[in-house]
Amino acid sequence: MHPPVLLTMPDYCGTLAAARCLGKAGYPVWMAGDSTSAPAMHSRYVTKTLRAPPLSKPDAYLQFLLEVGQANPGLVLYPTSDDLAWFQAAHAQELSKNFRTWAPDVKVYETLLDKHQLLAACARVGLATPRTLGPTNEEELAEAVRLAPMPVLLKQRTQILSKTNHKGVLVRDRALLADEWRAFRRDNRHGDALSGRLPNASEPLIQQYFVEGVSGSLQVSGFISRDGKLFVARAAKKLLQRPRTLGISLCLEATELDPALAEKIKALCLEVGYFGVFGIEFLQVKGRALLIDFNPRYYHFMALDIARGMPLPLMSTLAALGEEERLADAVAQAQRDPKKIDAFTYAFQFRELLVSQTLTGTMKASESLEWWRWYRAHRSSLVDAVRDSDDRMPALVDDAWSAAKRLRHPLTFVKRVALDR
Repeated sequence: MHPPVLLTMPDYCGTLAAARCLGKAGYPVWMAGDSTSAPAMHSRYVTKTLRAPPLSKPDAYLQFLLEVGQANPGLVLYPTSDDLAWFQAAHAQELSKNFRTWAPDVKVYETLLDKHQLLAACARVGLATPRTLGPTNEEELAEAVRLAPMPVLLKQRTQILSKTNHKGVLVRDRALLADEWRAFRRDNRHGDALSGRLPNASEPLIQQYFVEGVSGSLQVSGFISRDGKLFVARAAKKLLQRPRTLGISLCLEATELDPALAEKIKALCLEVGYFGVFGIEFLQVKGRALLIDFNPRYYHFMALDIARGMPLPLMSTLAALGEEERLADAVAQAQRDPKKIDAFTYAFQFRELLVSQTLTGTMKASESLEWWRWYRAHRSSLVDAVRDSDDRMPALVDDAWSAAKRLRHPLTFVKRVALDR
């Protein structure tokens, strides 16, 4: 019998994908979250649900995990978000007493999730990145405004314990950059638990903006072992995101991964000491791949990679359990036998984006029609973020949950999605 796996963040699509992957492999799946209406709570593969406090209350969340671990020693625990990756590593000493975990030191997560440190690590292994400036005071800001390659994107330096999880602000006018930077810093702060370790966490970065990020970025995801000997990765091209200007993947198509780029990714992981599941985003600009993000945990479109023969949640679970032979077999199988699945979308959000933007004139009717044609063309080999004919309840819950959220916050939906502002 397999030991149970505790998953968190049940409103995340990656968490739902992990529950299905592990449940089909025979592992009991326990789901913990602060809302019973989250879609993953209702998967047929979830054998037990637990009500947890929100991670915005870190002391209460840690106490919850410690109590669950003490009552059920041997549970497997793996991070499902940036916050949890850092949080679990920061409390690894306490959590490892009763949970089976498999994760690097907290400093590794801080290197990868603090974009300033990440870009420096990329430079050391020869991975290209967009030009990025990181002022921390008024003097440095004045110099950054002078040097910034306009247009630029204001980004949070890290999403760890961010109070807003803001994706960024596009600034096209150099004369507005200083004021926009100050406003972004004022409005996007981080939890107190982080400030002692990353004192500059709330200082925004100024990064060169490329329109290629709207559609055409490259998503590379996979698994790497502690010594780097076990490594597997897949690539997908992002065609559409939500919101369209700055958002997460909505439509993806499978593509081939350049072996040279794969080797540099492996080198980056070994350079910083990372092992586990990863999802990395690159902008493709004039034949160059520019790294902009590294997710050291389960990620949004993981269902696509699982369907393509790369069962990442199973790999991380086998690693946590120390089942090295089965892990090696799983990685070898994924390397030699990619499945012929070619596309990913989130049907509910896909439909509401096209309909709302067509009605508001944000998207031309002709472009909307092309996207509907894309959906029909890929439908037979399309992986959905939530829908699964073998596990129907999460999609039904998600439809109702999403509709209720739109009704509660209609202006937010109109501004961010329908008008893409």
